[in-house]
Amino acid sequence: MRLTPTSGACRTYGTARSVTTGLRALNLPLVLVGLTVAVSTFLSGLWQAWWITAVGIALVAAVFASARRTGQGEVGRQFHTPSIRIRVVVGDLLEQPCQIAVGFSDTFDTDTTGNQVINATSLQGQFLDRRYAGNRHRLDDDLAAALAATAVDRTEQRSDKVLGKLARYPLGTVAVLGSGGSRVYCLAYTTMSNTLVARSTLDSLWTALGLLWDAVAESGQLAPLAVPLIGADLARVDVLDRQHLLQLIAISFLARSRRSRFCRELVLVVHPKDAAEVDMAVIAAFLHGL
Repeated sequence: MRLTPTSGACRTYGTARSVTTGLRALNLPLVLVGLTVAVSTFLSGLWQAWWITAVGIALVAAVFASARRTGQGEVGRQFHTPSIRIRVVVGDLLEQPCQIAVGFSDTFDTDTTGNQVINATSLQGQFLDRRYAGNRHRLDDDLAAALAATAVDRTEQRSDKVLGKLARYPLGTVAVLGSGGSRVYCLAYTTMSNTLVARSTLDSLWTALGLLWDAVAESGQLAPLAVPLIGADLARVDVLDRQHLLQLIAISFLARSRRSRFCRELVLVVHPKDAAEVDMAVIAAFLHGL
């Protein structure tokens, strides 16, 4: 897929990123075209300027064709109706300087001991380790306080669920932790089985995203929100790859924003390990088409 330089509502952010993102859509065929034009114009004795331009196109295309394969970069679009922005970045969700959303199961389990209930390498496990210094009891206390006004859906028996928490909350429940620009929206979008396997479905994910936006509208004060690729990896939403999950989240956010503006910027954060599976040129074109 080729992209023309973006203009108007669709743009990338940062001068270097703007050039990089626009050219990343170029690929090997364009390199060959550039070289062909160079040779042809040289042999036909046309102006030297055309030859230099053609070689320049070929070299730049070659560099950014390689950059495209890395999946690195940042793209975005500024919408005017409503006035919101969507950015897609490669980075670490927990280092974003804004509110963030973190996925949880319907039991809001937090125990990473032996990776039996929650995997310590997962985003949830890293959230516990880095934001709570591994203090699970403090995180559990904060979650309990945030969920105090939310009715429990049902409670499992310890004989059925040997490890972890027993109280189940409705899918889409959001526990809001912290305040101001450091709020964390803990979104229950998977069902934790009694055998400790978390699963979600496309329908459950779509519903949960809508409830996440409602929670942000209630307490987020229009501040930017960073969201990971919810549904990937251990959530087992296998019907969509990472690129399509990203597109789904963006569509859900935009649809809710067109009902009423609730957040001025959504930052979709792609972890570096997933970057190769997300083609930023395709995402830029997708955002431009919304």
